[in-house]
Order: sequence, then structure tokens, then C-alpha cells
Amino acid sequence: TAPERIAQKGVVHVPQGDLVYKNMTILENLLVGGYANRSEARSQEQLGKIYDLFPKLKERSGQMASSLSGGERRMLGIGRGLMMAKCRILMLDEPSLGLAPVVIDQIYASIDELRGAGMTIIVVEENIARVAGHADKLHLMDGGKFVWSGRPEEMSDNKTIIDTYLGA
Repeated sequence: TAPERIAQKGVVHVPQGDLVYKNMTILENLLVGGYANRSEARSQEQLGKIYDLFPKLKERSGQMASSLSGGERRMLGIGRGLMMAKCRILMLDEPSLGLAPVVIDQIYASIDELRGAGMTIIVVEENIARVAGHADKLHLMDGGKFVWSGRPEEMSDNKTIIDTYLGA
């Protein structure tokens, strides 16, 4: 299936590193994410939701994306993905990679908020402990294959996880 058809079905991917348009403002970056919306009113509605989720983006909306910190770029990348009004599934690739712990907490708080609003979120994360407290279900891969699936509370005594992560 073509990427645009997948996006039209409500699947949004926020890549690792976010790939923001550095020579555009925060607002312009966000509006690019809403390009597929059928109306300006719908895009403005989404923009309001993103600004509620990430107030820092609203404060700096006229600023160039190149001037943002890594955490702010990650917020912008997530916000740009969420600009699509029909977003049903949000896929995040390594949302905490290279960020300070306080910023990681902010990113995961926004993930929790979106989850609480009923959005399906798929997170690819190397740090299983980081994502476990925010997940309904975990899937562990090793060598490109799923080696374990279960609820976060089931992982602590699981030999497969210990073997895979600790090399025991």
C-alpha cells in the first residue's frame, strides 16, 4: 500500500530524530502536518490540541525549527504527526533517544495523555523499562524476531527477557 493511502487511513509515523524542516517556523512545520486535512478549520482545531499538549510550541510558534533543542524538536515532530485530523494510530520511533531525563518525562506524559484520550500508540523503544510503565502490552524483539509478548507486569520474572537483555 502506498504511504499516502496508509496516512489517509489514519496511521501516522513520527520517525526517529523527527526530521523537522529546520528552515521553517514551528507553525509552518505543524501546518505541513495538517496538509491532508480537508478544511482550514479542522487544521486550526488540531493546532489548538497540539498547543494544549505542548505549550512550548505555542510560545515559540514563530521561531525557526533550527533553533529548537532536541526535546523541542521531538515535540514538534510528534505535533506535526498529530496535525492530521484523522490520526487513529500514532507510531513513534525512539521518542526518548538522546534526550535529557526531564524531557523524556515530558514526552511520555504527552504519550499518556494521548493514550488517555483513546489514541492507539505504538512505540519502538530500546529502553524497555522506560516504556513499560506507559504500555498496555509489550513485544520484545531480538534479531528481528518477536521473542516475547505480554503485559508489563509479566516481564519482571520472565527468563526470555532476562536472557535477551542481560545475555544470561
